[in-house]
Amino acid sequence: MILNDNNPSDKRIYPSRWERKKGKYLFVSIDNRSEEGKEELLTVSHITGITPRKMKNVSMFKAESLVGYKICDINDIAANTMWMWQGAIGVSKYRGVISPSYNVYRQRNNDFVPEYLDLLLREPTLVDVYHSLSTGIRPSRLRLYPEQLFSIDFPVPPKDEQQKIVNYLEWKISKINALINNQKKQVQVINEEKQAELCSTFTSGIEGRHNTFITCADAVIGSIPDDWQVMRLKYVCKMYNGDSISDSEKDDYTTVTEIPYIATKDVDLQSATANYENGLYVPENSTFKIAPKNSTLLCIEGGSAGRKRAYITRDVAFVNKLCAFVATDIDSKFLFYYLSSDIFGLQFKKEMTGLIGGVSISAIKRLFVPVPKKEEQKEIVQYLDKKCKALDKKILLIQKKISVLLELRQSIISDVVTGKIDVRNIQIPQYKYVTEIDSEYGEYEDEEDNPSGEEG
Repeated sequence: MILNDNNPSDKRIYPSRWERKKGKYLFVSIDNRSEEGKEELLTVSHITGITPRKMKNVSMFKAESLVGYKICDINDIAANTMWMWQGAIGVSKYRGVISPSYNVYRQRNNDFVPEYLDLLLREPTLVDVYHSLSTGIRPSRLRLYPEQLFSIDFPVPPKDEQQKIVNYLEWKISKINALINNQKKQVQVINEEKQAELCSTFTSGIEGRHNTFITCADAVIGSIPDDWQVMRLKYVCKMYNGDSISDSEKDDYTTVTEIPYIATKDVDLQSATANYENGLYVPENSTFKIAPKNSTLLCIEGGSAGRKRAYITRDVAFVNKLCAFVATDIDSKFLFYYLSSDIFGLQFKKEMTGLIGGVSISAIKRLFVPVPKKEEQKEIVQYLDKKCKALDKKILLIQKKISVLLELRQSIISDVVTGKIDVRNIQIPQYKYVTEIDSEYGEYEDEEDNPSGEEG
């Protein structure tokens, strides 16, 4: 059964035995507002659905008061109007509030098991329908309003089949999560090995080279070879923030130039590289601040503060949540490796302040860095290049396995939720549910770099 025949973008197919109903007969828009602003603030993500904000690595702007925010009750549907075309919608397991610019819906007649509906609403072929019905003069301004959602035909399987789908998927997802967790633990072990190598090198030098050491005033660094110095970062590099492009302006920066624009989401946490092919560029004669080739970009605000970094291999413009470290009296790659170490990370964390978490550039300038002679800096870079390249190669292979498992998990969810796999007569054995573990290099919900964009 193909739904919504009048919409050529609608490629959905469901079993003919399933009933279908228009959204207007299934859902009603709710607009209850918080009077005191004491409710839990919820996030709406295309990745994880609806989650309390405090549980996520979110770095978007948060209003000082939640008075007037929309109340979302348990089993209500919350939808991010601006990102519905990506699937930012879900059924809430929590009572809380969301941004006033979002939408809250409620089932009219309880046609759906909430857990099934949550899976259905983010199913990729249905998300494609949201995209096709979203309106806006530019891609970055696409919006899906209640009237469009209410015009969509939704499948309504029998509730006993919905529950069987939920039970079956919990079993299958649990098995895949266990495999993913095993791979993530392997990555964690390798990253710990990598950090041990970095920390050892920045306090002792290359193994076997030094025999005498001195104690540093900074306890995080501890001791260093007696011919090294400990200096504040402000004496060895320049540091400055970039410039933000608001979401509404991004379509003005798509003309290709020699200077790509890097947002926080374009920095890969694990590989410490930047994506230069994100489609955003700045004019070569613009006033945007530039991070030159061979500098380091470090996120200094939000959920990824002190964690996301990249060694830049070409001149780039960059968002204001990133800070450029431009070497002046230190080897640039040596500085990058140091900024990647837990020695720097621990100093950074001690300085974090603010509601969303961050460190000011003035505070970063006061942090310490161990500084060998220039010749030894280059030797250390060569040594770490070789060591880290081998470890990163192992991690890359494991990440590919994780990606395959994630794709398999989504494929199974889609096939079962849409009825391509009939689970009515499948016996589910006893099992213990396994949740996918969070990891240092997991998904982050700080993708928005617009400082005026309100998080909800």
